[in-house]
Amino acid sequence: MTQGRTKSAFTSTGTLISVVSVLIYCAGFVRVEIKLNEQEERMSEMEKLLRVKDPSSSEVKSSKKDPTMDLTGKTSGIHSNIANDIRIKRHVANDLNITENKERDQFVVRLESLLSDRVMKLCQAKHSCSQGPPGPPGQPGPRGTKGSRGRRGKKGIKGDEGIMGSPGKGGKQGIMGPRGHKGEPGKKGQTGPPGVTGRPGMKGDPGESISSPVVGISPSTLRVNENEAASLQCSASGNPQPIIEWSRNDSTLSPKLEMTSGKITWKKVAGSDSGIYTCTARNILGKAEGFAKLTVNVKPLVSLHPGPTYVKEGTNVTLPICHVTGYPRPTTTWSRPLGKLPHSSVYSYLGNISILEVFNIQMKDSGNYICTASNLLATTSMQTFLVVVRLPNFTIRPPGNVSLTAGASLTIHCSATGDPQPVISWKRLGAQLPDGWNQWSNGSLTVRNVTHEDAGIYMCVATSGGVLENSAISKVHVKSDCSTLLKNDHTQSGIYKIDPDGKGQFRVYCDMHTDGGGWTVFQRRRDGSVDFSRGWDDYKAGFGQLTDEFWLGNEKIHRLIASTPSSLRVDMEDWNRAKAYAKYDRFSVGDEKSQYKLEVGSFSGTAGDSLTNHNTMKFSTKDRNNDLSGSNYCSRIYTGGWWFNYCHSANPNGLYQGKNGNDYKGIIWYTFRGTKSLKFIEMKLKTTS
Repeated sequence: MTQGRTKSAFTSTGTLISVVSVLIYCAGFVRVEIKLNEQEERMSEMEKLLRVKDPSSSEVKSSKKDPTMDLTGKTSGIHSNIANDIRIKRHVANDLNITENKERDQFVVRLESLLSDRVMKLCQAKHSCSQGPPGPPGQPGPRGTKGSRGRRGKKGIKGDEGIMGSPGKGGKQGIMGPRGHKGEPGKKGQTGPPGVTGRPGMKGDPGESISSPVVGISPSTLRVNENEAASLQCSASGNPQPIIEWSRNDSTLSPKLEMTSGKITWKKVAGSDSGIYTCTARNILGKAEGFAKLTVNVKPLVSLHPGPTYVKEGTNVTLPICHVTGYPRPTTTWSRPLGKLPHSSVYSYLGNISILEVFNIQMKDSGNYICTASNLLATTSMQTFLVVVRLPNFTIRPPGNVSLTAGASLTIHCSATGDPQPVISWKRLGAQLPDGWNQWSNGSLTVRNVTHEDAGIYMCVATSGGVLENSAISKVHVKSDCSTLLKNDHTQSGIYKIDPDGKGQFRVYCDMHTDGGGWTVFQRRRDGSVDFSRGWDDYKAGFGQLTDEFWLGNEKIHRLIASTPSSLRVDMEDWNRAKAYAKYDRFSVGDEKSQYKLEVGSFSGTAGDSLTNHNTMKFSTKDRNNDLSGSNYCSRIYTGGWWFNYCHSANPNGLYQGKNGNDYKGIIWYTFRGTKSLKFIEMKLKTTS
């Protein structure tokens, strides 16, 4: 019971304290509101005072201004007044509110502290105190007074440039800034009017009269000897004083000249200094010229080739030309150290040269000839040596034609006499001497292992005195055939150029493999691609292709074996691939006058002897009969050209009948296959020496 009372009493006391606290808090707010209203009234009164003071003076001033003042001036004035009012208002308000703000802040702090303590005690007495839900927001309180200006914040980022405002009132003149850079000069102004004419000055003393230049040269003519000193003086008068210059009419002045005060000087004159010199004087009135002639005496100078000069006896000779210079012009003469000039000699002059000619010169005219030049300064001479020689005479003349086979050695002799003794040398026309050819001191020319490239014309030259020559030629013919080519390491079968008798080259097919090689093929049949039914001229010149079917030609066959013993081989094959050959140890064909008469020797081989029956026969064609029939019977029937008898036992140039051919018209070697036509036959020859 007692505890209940005590608890009730304690609750009543707490409630009373809370009510008192709320009333005190409300009284404080009322007092603050009263103070704010008083402050607002003070601010209103202050603004009224400001409007009464400043605008009145502005109205007075503006009433005195020109009523036509532009809008810009009015606007700028209004803006200025408003800004001043705001600055004054802020300053006064700040001063009045400083004390009030301090008192209010202190009161609020005390009130909040008191309320906090009361609330805490109330909660402790009830032993339960929790925060209730927030109440609805109250109405906004009155605007508080402006607090004191805070500290200046950090400088922010510079904003964009604003729009240019209206111009303000002119302030006081500021301090003069630094002097700017000098500007570019302006354009030249127009010429001003002439000034007033000044007073004439005093008359001066009369000046000297002006005059054109006058020139004088001393001496006007000067003659000196070479290497002596010389000078020319030029004097000039005139007003103003003339300027003097020297020049030479025909060329530029020598760099060795010295020029001082119108005088030119040579320390040592030369013949090239001779000429006309001009002195020119100039001033403002014109120029004047004077001339002087310098002549330099020069001793004679002779130029003559010393020789020796070789000339042929009995000819007309012009000695080396004698060139002479000097001044005055020298007199030139020719002479000999011992004896007189030849009776047939004549000398002449042409400008600075002297020429001596001797007609039909003889051996006794050999020797020195002197060219002498003289003038008033000196006499100069030079001599040349002349040698008269006889044409060399051959004592051993080389043979006109030399024929030999490739691989042989050759010696050609040549010698000559003369005065002086000739020197023997060898030349090859159109080319140099081949490698391996040797010249000997006795005049002989030798070579070993002659090749076909060595063929040509060789000249023996006998030279007397180094100039006179006599020559003799020797034509070397190098005979070659397939056998000589084989000896010179040409081992491949094929087409080669040969010259069997030195009369010129022609092409042949060489068989370098059969029976030791070195065979010259002159006939081949193998496929019937070439027509062998031809006339005399075709068989004489040859026809077909060397790598195919062909007849080399009777004239070439004759050249191959005309001067060298040869053998014959005939290779053949039937249609069953059976092969055989016939060989004759001697084979020759005459020239066209003999109708290319055939001669063969003894036989050997596997094909049998079918050619001996044709021995000593003449060649026949379808248009020329040389067989024993007497009526061209054989050539008409068997068509091909051959050494027909009456008629044949061998017919290599017959018709190509193929596998089934079996008569005398075909390609026959009777002792091998009778009348059966052969598939292949080839005839070839080779020298045996």
